[in-house]
Amino acid sequence: MDFIDDYVAFTDERPSPILFRKWAAITTISGALEKRVWTNTKAGPQYANLYTMLVAPPGVGKSQAINPAEALLKGTKKFQLAPNSVTAASYIDALQRAGKTILRPNNAGTLEYHHLFVFAAELGVFINAYDLNFLSIINELFDHKASYREERRHSLKDPIEIHNPMTTLLVGSQPGFLATLLPEAAWTMGWTSRLLMVYSSEMPDVPLFGEYKKLDAEQKRLTAKLEEVADYYGEMKWDAKAITEMERWRKDKWGPVPDHPKLANYLPRRGTIFAVKLAMVSAMSRGEQLAIRLQDVERARSWLLEIEALMPQIFRDMIMKSDDQVIEETFQYVFSVYIKQRTPISGATILRFLSQRTPAEKAEKIMSLMEKAGILERQAGAELYIPRARELHGMG
Repeated sequence: MDFIDDYVAFTDERPSPILFRKWAAITTISGALEKRVWTNTKAGPQYANLYTMLVAPPGVGKSQAINPAEALLKGTKKFQLAPNSVTAASYIDALQRAGKTILRPNNAGTLEYHHLFVFAAELGVFINAYDLNFLSIINELFDHKASYREERRHSLKDPIEIHNPMTTLLVGSQPGFLATLLPEAAWTMGWTSRLLMVYSSEMPDVPLFGEYKKLDAEQKRLTAKLEEVADYYGEMKWDAKAITEMERWRKDKWGPVPDHPKLANYLPRRGTIFAVKLAMVSAMSRGEQLAIRLQDVERARSWLLEIEALMPQIFRDMIMKSDDQVIEETFQYVFSVYIKQRTPISGATILRFLSQRTPAEKAEKIMSLMEKAGILERQAGAELYIPRARELHGMG
Protein backbone atom coordinates (compact mmCIF):
# COMPACT_ATOMS: atom_id res chain seq x y z
CA MET A 1 0.00 0.00 0.00
CA ASP A 2 1.19 3.53 -0.81
CA PHE A 3 -0.73 5.96 1.39
CA ILE A 4 -0.24 8.97 -0.89
CA ASP A 5 -1.35 7.24 -4.09
CA ASP A 6 -4.26 5.60 -2.28
CA TYR A 7 -5.37 8.92 -0.77
CA VAL A 8 -5.42 10.54 -4.21
CA ALA A 9 -7.57 7.66 -5.47
CA PHE A 10 -9.77 7.80 -2.35
CA THR A 11 -10.53 11.49 -3.00
CA ASP A 12 -10.82 11.15 -6.78
CA GLU A 13 -14.47 12.25 -6.84
CA ARG A 14 -13.74 15.33 -4.77
CA PRO A 15 -13.82 18.66 -6.64
CA SER A 16 -10.15 19.35 -5.98
CA PRO A 17 -6.99 19.20 -8.15
CA ILE A 18 -4.83 16.06 -7.95
CA LEU A 19 -1.90 18.24 -6.88
CA PHE A 20 -3.78 19.51 -3.83
CA ARG A 21 -4.97 16.05 -2.82
CA LYS A 22 -1.47 14.63 -3.22
CA TRP A 23 0.05 17.30 -0.99
CA ALA A 24 -2.68 16.84 1.60
CA ALA A 25 -1.59 13.20 1.81
CA ILE A 26 2.14 14.07 1.85
CA THR A 27 1.63 16.53 4.71
CA THR A 28 -0.54 14.11 6.66
CA ILE A 29 2.12 11.40 6.60
CA SER A 30 4.81 13.95 7.45
CA GLY A 31 3.04 14.93 10.65
CA ALA A 32 1.99 11.40 11.56
CA LEU A 33 5.68 10.56 12.15
CA GLU A 34 5.70 13.21 14.89
CA LYS A 35 8.85 13.23 17.02
CA ARG A 36 9.11 9.43 17.02
CA VAL A 37 10.87 9.02 13.67
CA TRP A 38 13.90 10.92 12.45
CA THR A 39 16.88 10.70 10.14
CA ASN A 40 20.41 11.94 10.78
CA THR A 41 22.40 14.33 8.63
CA LYS A 42 25.46 16.44 9.44
CA ALA A 43 23.03 19.20 10.40
CA GLY A 44 21.64 16.93 13.13
CA PRO A 45 18.45 14.89 13.39
CA GLN A 46 15.75 15.82 10.86
CA TYR A 47 12.05 15.21 11.42
CA ALA A 48 9.46 14.92 8.67
CA ASN A 49 6.81 17.48 9.63
CA LEU A 50 5.91 20.04 6.93
CA TYR A 51 4.26 23.42 6.68
CA THR A 52 2.17 23.21 3.49
CA MET A 53 -0.09 25.89 2.03
CA LEU A 54 -2.47 25.18 -0.85
CA VAL A 55 -2.91 28.39 -2.86
CA ALA A 56 -5.66 28.87 -5.42
CA PRO A 57 -8.39 31.22 -6.59
CA PRO A 58 -11.84 30.69 -5.02
CA GLY A 59 -13.65 27.48 -5.91
CA VAL A 60 -10.62 25.39 -6.86
CA GLY A 61 -11.02 22.95 -3.97
CA LYS A 62 -8.61 23.61 -1.11
CA SER A 63 -11.02 22.41 1.57
CA GLN A 64 -11.98 19.36 -0.52
CA ALA A 65 -8.35 18.23 -0.35
CA ILE A 66 -7.82 19.09 3.32
CA ASN A 67 -11.03 17.91 4.98
CA PRO A 68 -10.75 14.16 4.20
CA ALA A 69 -7.18 14.09 5.58
CA GLU A 70 -8.34 15.76 8.77
CA ALA A 71 -11.18 13.23 9.08
CA LEU A 72 -8.78 10.28 8.65
CA LEU A 73 -6.52 11.54 11.42
CA LYS A 74 -9.48 12.12 13.74
CA GLY A 75 -10.60 8.58 13.00
CA THR A 76 -7.37 7.14 14.42
CA LYS A 77 -7.85 8.88 17.79
CA LYS A 78 -4.04 8.86 18.03
CA PHE A 79 -3.20 12.42 16.99
CA GLN A 80 -3.88 15.86 18.44
CA LEU A 81 -5.49 18.50 16.21
CA ALA A 82 -5.39 22.23 16.89
CA PRO A 83 -8.60 24.28 17.24
CA ASN A 84 -9.73 25.86 13.99
CA SER A 85 -9.40 29.45 15.17
CA VAL A 86 -6.76 30.42 17.71
CA THR A 87 -4.64 33.24 19.04
CA ALA A 88 -0.93 32.84 19.72
CA ALA A 89 -1.68 32.37 23.42
CA SER A 90 -4.46 29.81 22.94
CA TYR A 91 -2.34 27.88 20.44
CA ILE A 92 0.49 27.53 22.97
CA ASP A 93 -2.04 26.36 25.57
CA ALA A 94 -3.36 23.74 23.12
CA LEU A 95 0.18 22.61 22.31
CA GLN A 96 0.95 22.22 25.99
CA ARG A 97 -2.13 20.00 26.40
CA ALA A 98 -1.06 17.85 23.42
CA GLY A 99 1.80 16.19 25.26
CA LYS A 100 2.65 12.49 24.83
CA THR A 101 5.07 10.25 26.66
CA ILE A 102 6.16 7.01 25.02
CA LEU A 103 8.48 4.21 26.03
CA ARG A 104 11.61 3.95 23.92
CA PRO A 105 12.58 0.41 22.82
CA ASN A 106 15.29 -1.61 24.59
CA ASN A 107 14.77 0.00 28.01
CA ALA A 108 16.04 3.33 26.69
CA GLY A 109 13.70 5.36 28.88
CA THR A 110 10.84 7.60 27.80
CA LEU A 111 10.31 10.32 25.23
CA GLU A 112 8.07 13.28 25.99
CA TYR A 113 6.95 15.48 23.09
CA HIS A 114 4.11 17.81 22.10
CA HIS A 115 2.73 17.80 18.55
CA LEU A 116 -0.28 19.49 16.97
CA PHE A 117 -1.75 19.13 13.51
CA VAL A 118 -3.21 22.33 12.06
CA PHE A 119 -5.85 22.01 9.34
CA ALA A 120 -7.33 25.25 8.01
CA ALA A 121 -8.86 25.64 4.57
CA GLU A 122 -8.33 29.41 4.92
CA LEU A 123 -5.12 30.70 6.47
CA GLY A 124 -6.90 33.79 7.78
CA VAL A 125 -8.97 31.60 10.10
CA PHE A 126 -5.81 30.25 11.72
CA ILE A 127 -3.63 33.39 11.80
CA ASN A 128 -4.90 36.94 12.14
CA ALA A 129 -3.59 39.44 9.63
CA TYR A 130 -0.26 41.05 10.48
CA ASP A 131 0.20 38.86 13.59
CA LEU A 132 3.99 38.69 13.34
CA ASN A 133 4.29 37.42 16.91
CA PHE A 134 2.26 34.31 16.03
CA LEU A 135 4.34 33.81 12.88
CA SER A 136 7.51 33.96 14.97
CA ILE A 137 6.16 31.29 17.30
CA ILE A 138 5.30 29.07 14.33
CA ASN A 139 8.88 29.56 13.11
CA GLU A 140 10.29 28.25 16.36
CA LEU A 141 8.05 25.20 16.36
CA PHE A 142 9.31 24.13 12.92
CA ASP A 143 12.93 23.92 14.02
CA HIS A 144 12.55 21.18 16.64
CA LYS A 145 14.06 22.95 19.60
CA ALA A 146 14.34 20.91 22.76
CA SER A 147 11.85 23.18 24.50
CA TYR A 148 9.65 26.22 24.09
CA ARG A 149 9.46 28.58 27.05
CA GLU A 150 7.06 31.45 27.54
CA GLU A 151 6.24 33.61 30.51
CA ARG A 152 2.71 33.09 31.73
CA ARG A 153 0.22 35.74 30.79
CA HIS A 154 -0.82 35.84 34.47
CA SER A 155 2.13 36.66 36.69
CA LEU A 156 0.99 34.45 39.58
CA LYS A 157 1.51 31.26 37.55
CA ASP A 158 4.75 29.52 36.62
CA PRO A 159 6.13 30.05 33.10
CA ILE A 160 5.06 27.65 30.34
CA GLU A 161 7.76 25.21 29.25
CA ILE A 162 6.93 22.71 26.51
CA HIS A 163 9.38 19.88 25.89
CA ASN A 164 10.05 18.81 22.29
CA PRO A 165 7.35 20.97 20.66
CA MET A 166 6.33 20.34 17.04
CA THR A 167 3.66 21.51 14.60
CA THR A 168 2.45 20.28 11.21
CA LEU A 169 0.49 22.72 9.04
CA LEU A 170 -1.87 22.07 6.16
CA VAL A 171 -3.61 25.33 5.28
CA GLY A 172 -5.14 27.04 2.29
CA SER A 173 -5.28 30.59 0.97
CA GLN A 174 -6.33 32.64 -2.03
CA PRO A 175 -3.50 34.64 -3.65
CA GLY A 176 -5.29 37.96 -3.27
CA PHE A 177 -6.10 37.31 0.38
CA LEU A 178 -2.53 36.18 0.97
CA ALA A 179 -1.32 39.56 -0.24
CA THR A 180 -3.50 41.37 2.30
CA LEU A 181 -3.00 38.91 5.15
CA LEU A 182 0.79 38.83 5.19
CA PRO A 183 2.78 42.05 5.52
CA GLU A 184 5.81 42.48 3.29
CA ALA A 185 7.98 41.69 6.34
CA ALA A 186 6.58 38.16 6.45
CA TRP A 187 8.30 37.35 3.14
CA THR A 188 11.69 38.26 4.57
CA MET A 189 11.24 36.58 7.94
CA GLY A 190 11.66 32.88 8.53
CA TRP A 191 8.06 31.74 8.28
CA THR A 192 7.74 31.74 4.51
CA SER A 193 11.17 30.13 4.18
CA ARG A 194 9.72 27.15 6.06
CA LEU A 195 6.60 27.00 3.90
CA LEU A 196 5.91 24.78 0.90
CA MET A 197 3.44 26.65 -1.31
CA VAL A 198 1.40 24.47 -3.66
CA TYR A 199 -0.41 26.38 -6.42
CA SER A 200 -3.19 25.32 -8.75
CA SER A 201 -5.77 27.18 -10.79
CA GLU A 202 -7.20 23.97 -12.25
CA MET A 203 -10.96 24.02 -11.88
CA PRO A 204 -12.00 20.40 -11.23
CA ASP A 205 -14.57 18.94 -13.61
CA VAL A 206 -16.89 17.09 -11.24
CA PRO A 207 -20.59 16.30 -11.85
CA LEU A 208 -22.97 18.44 -9.82
CA PHE A 209 -25.39 15.62 -8.96
CA GLY A 210 -25.08 12.03 -7.82
CA GLU A 211 -23.65 10.22 -4.83
CA TYR A 212 -20.09 9.40 -3.89
CA LYS A 213 -18.98 5.83 -4.38
CA LYS A 214 -18.99 3.68 -1.26
CA LEU A 215 -15.42 3.97 -0.03
CA ASP A 216 -15.74 2.54 3.48
CA ALA A 217 -13.14 -0.15 2.84
CA GLU A 218 -10.64 2.34 1.40
CA GLN A 219 -11.22 4.69 4.33
CA LYS A 220 -10.56 1.89 6.80
CA ARG A 221 -7.31 0.97 5.02
CA LEU A 222 -6.09 4.57 5.04
CA THR A 223 -7.00 4.96 8.71
CA ALA A 224 -5.25 1.70 9.54
CA LYS A 225 -2.13 2.92 7.74
CA LEU A 226 -2.06 6.08 9.86
CA GLU A 227 -2.56 3.99 13.00
CA GLU A 228 0.39 1.86 11.94
CA VAL A 229 2.54 4.94 11.34
CA ALA A 230 1.59 6.20 14.81
CA ASP A 231 3.39 3.21 16.34
CA TYR A 232 6.72 3.63 14.51
CA TYR A 233 9.79 4.70 16.45
CA GLY A 234 13.40 5.04 15.39
CA GLU A 235 15.91 6.41 12.92
CA MET A 236 15.30 6.19 9.18
CA LYS A 237 18.46 4.95 7.43
CA TRP A 238 19.56 5.78 3.87
CA ASP A 239 20.79 3.05 1.58
CA ALA A 240 23.96 3.64 -0.47
CA LYS A 241 22.19 4.51 -3.73
CA ALA A 242 19.95 7.04 -1.98
CA ILE A 243 22.97 8.73 -0.38
CA THR A 244 24.84 8.82 -3.70
CA GLU A 245 21.91 10.45 -5.47
CA MET A 246 21.38 13.03 -2.72
CA GLU A 247 25.08 13.92 -2.87
CA ARG A 248 24.94 14.21 -6.65
CA TRP A 249 21.93 16.52 -6.39
CA ARG A 250 23.67 18.58 -3.68
CA LYS A 251 26.77 19.02 -5.85
CA ASP A 252 24.45 20.14 -8.63
CA LYS A 253 23.31 22.86 -6.18
CA TRP A 254 19.89 21.21 -5.90
CA GLY A 255 19.07 22.36 -9.44
CA PRO A 256 16.97 23.46 -11.14
CA VAL A 257 16.55 26.36 -8.70
CA PRO A 258 13.52 28.69 -8.69
CA ASP A 259 14.58 32.31 -9.10
CA HIS A 260 11.70 34.51 -7.95
CA PRO A 261 12.92 37.24 -5.53
CA LYS A 262 10.35 36.32 -2.86
CA LEU A 263 11.80 32.79 -2.74
CA ALA A 264 15.29 33.96 -1.79
CA ASN A 265 14.90 32.95 1.87
CA TYR A 266 13.28 29.65 0.92
CA LEU A 267 16.19 28.44 -1.22
CA PRO A 268 18.67 27.46 1.53
CA ARG A 269 16.20 24.90 2.95
CA ARG A 270 15.23 23.24 -0.35
CA GLY A 271 17.70 20.37 -0.36
CA THR A 272 19.10 20.26 3.13
CA ILE A 273 15.68 20.18 4.79
CA PHE A 274 12.72 19.79 2.41
CA ALA A 275 14.25 17.13 0.17
CA VAL A 276 15.23 15.14 3.26
CA LYS A 277 11.77 15.42 4.79
CA LEU A 278 10.06 14.43 1.55
CA ALA A 279 12.31 11.39 1.09
CA MET A 280 11.29 10.29 4.59
CA VAL A 281 7.62 10.79 3.71
CA SER A 282 7.96 8.79 0.49
CA ALA A 283 9.57 5.86 2.28
CA MET A 284 6.94 5.76 5.02
CA SER A 285 4.09 6.12 2.52
CA ARG A 286 5.37 3.07 0.63
CA GLY A 287 5.57 1.06 3.84
CA GLU A 288 9.34 0.80 4.18
CA GLN A 289 10.71 -0.26 7.55
CA LEU A 290 12.52 2.98 8.34
CA ALA A 291 14.61 2.76 5.16
CA ILE A 292 15.05 5.44 2.48
CA ARG A 293 15.76 4.11 -1.02
CA LEU A 294 16.84 5.69 -4.31
CA GLN A 295 13.23 5.82 -5.49
CA ASP A 296 12.35 7.98 -2.46
CA VAL A 297 15.02 10.54 -3.36
CA GLU A 298 13.77 10.64 -6.95
CA ARG A 299 10.18 10.95 -5.79
CA ALA A 300 11.03 13.72 -3.31
CA ARG A 301 12.80 15.67 -6.06
CA SER A 302 9.89 15.31 -8.47
CA TRP A 303 7.43 16.51 -5.81
CA LEU A 304 9.56 19.53 -4.97
CA LEU A 305 10.30 20.58 -8.54
CA GLU A 306 6.66 20.21 -9.53
CA ILE A 307 5.42 22.75 -6.98
CA GLU A 308 8.41 25.08 -7.37
CA ALA A 309 7.67 25.50 -11.07
CA LEU A 310 4.27 26.90 -10.09
CA MET A 311 5.29 29.07 -7.11
CA PRO A 312 5.96 32.23 -9.18
CA GLN A 313 2.33 32.13 -10.31
CA ILE A 314 1.32 32.76 -6.68
CA PHE A 315 3.19 36.06 -6.59
CA ARG A 316 1.82 37.11 -9.98
CA ASP A 317 -1.73 36.42 -8.77
CA MET A 318 -1.05 38.32 -5.53
CA ILE A 319 -0.36 41.51 -7.47
CA MET A 320 -2.77 40.79 -10.30
CA LYS A 321 -3.86 43.95 -12.10
CA SER A 322 -6.11 44.71 -15.03
CA ASP A 323 -4.59 44.52 -18.51
CA ASP A 324 -4.76 48.32 -18.74
CA GLN A 325 -2.72 48.66 -15.54
CA VAL A 326 -0.15 46.13 -16.75
CA ILE A 327 0.18 47.91 -20.10
CA GLU A 328 0.68 51.26 -18.36
CA GLU A 329 3.34 49.84 -16.01
CA THR A 330 5.12 48.15 -18.90
CA PHE A 331 5.14 51.33 -20.95
CA GLN A 332 6.55 53.29 -18.00
CA TYR A 333 9.25 50.65 -17.51
CA VAL A 334 10.27 50.46 -21.19
CA PHE A 335 10.22 54.24 -21.51
CA SER A 336 12.46 54.74 -18.45
CA VAL A 337 14.95 52.13 -19.69
CA TYR A 338 14.98 53.66 -23.17
CA ILE A 339 15.56 57.20 -21.86
CA LYS A 340 18.43 55.93 -19.72
CA GLN A 341 20.13 53.69 -22.31
CA ARG A 342 19.04 55.31 -25.59
CA THR A 343 19.03 51.86 -27.19
CA PRO A 344 16.12 49.59 -28.14
CA ILE A 345 14.98 47.08 -25.47
CA SER A 346 14.96 43.37 -26.20
CA GLY A 347 11.66 41.53 -26.36
CA ALA A 348 12.95 39.03 -23.78
CA THR A 349 13.52 41.85 -21.28
CA ILE A 350 9.99 43.15 -21.76
CA LEU A 351 8.52 39.65 -21.44
CA ARG A 352 10.40 39.08 -18.18
CA PHE A 353 8.91 42.31 -16.83
CA LEU A 354 5.42 41.29 -17.96
CA SER A 355 5.70 37.77 -16.54
CA GLN A 356 6.11 39.23 -13.04
CA ARG A 357 2.78 41.05 -13.40
CA THR A 358 0.51 38.76 -15.35
CA PRO A 359 0.16 35.02 -16.00
CA ALA A 360 2.76 33.65 -18.40
CA GLU A 361 0.18 32.74 -21.03
CA LYS A 362 -1.00 36.40 -21.15
CA ALA A 363 2.43 38.08 -21.27
CA GLU A 364 3.03 37.53 -25.01
CA LYS A 365 -0.55 38.53 -25.86
CA ILE A 366 -0.19 41.83 -23.99
CA MET A 367 3.15 42.52 -25.64
CA SER A 368 1.62 41.85 -29.06
CA LEU A 369 -1.31 44.14 -28.20
CA MET A 370 1.10 46.93 -27.20
CA GLU A 371 2.85 46.58 -30.55
CA LYS A 372 -0.40 46.61 -32.54
CA ALA A 373 -1.63 49.65 -30.59
CA GLY A 374 1.55 51.54 -31.41
CA ILE A 375 2.72 51.71 -27.80
CA LEU A 376 5.85 49.75 -28.70
CA GLU A 377 7.57 49.97 -32.06
CA ARG A 378 9.40 46.88 -33.22
CA GLN A 379 12.67 47.36 -35.06
CA ALA A 380 12.70 45.79 -38.51
CA GLY A 381 14.24 42.31 -38.59
CA ALA A 382 14.94 42.17 -34.85
CA GLU A 383 13.28 41.34 -31.52
CA LEU A 384 14.00 44.88 -30.31
CA TYR A 385 11.52 47.56 -29.31
CA ILE A 386 11.37 51.26 -28.56
CA PRO A 387 8.50 53.05 -26.78
CA ARG A 388 6.53 55.60 -28.77
CA ALA A 389 5.65 58.97 -27.26
CA ARG A 390 2.23 59.10 -25.58
CA GLU A 391 0.78 61.57 -28.06
CA LEU A 392 1.47 59.01 -30.80
CA HIS A 393 -0.52 56.19 -29.27
CA GLY A 394 -3.08 57.84 -27.01
CA MET A 395 -1.97 56.62 -23.56
CA GLY A 396 -2.72 59.76 -21.57
